[in-house]
Amino acid sequence: MTPQALQYIADYMMPAFPPSRSDLGFLFGTRHGVDQFCETAHALWQDGMFDRLLVSGGRTAGQATAEADVIGARLVQLGMPAVLP
Repeated sequence: MTPQALQYIADYMMPAFPPSRSDLGFLFGTRHGVDQFCETAHALWQDGMFDRLLVSGGRTAGQATAEADVIGARLVQLGMPAVLP
């Protein structure tokens, strides 16, 4: 497949949209780049892009702690409330 064909598919599947505010953000779990991931989510929250953030992610690769727990703890360390009223 040519690079142009791949770009066409990517443009079709992931069209560019301007950022817009929402009531709820979704953050899907990861074990890679957690600090950068959380810092970006925290910055978006501080900028008012969402009021609440739903964090997901389970136990992976034999880890005792779920991804959501690791990410959630880091977000709280950065200053996000654990639970919003």
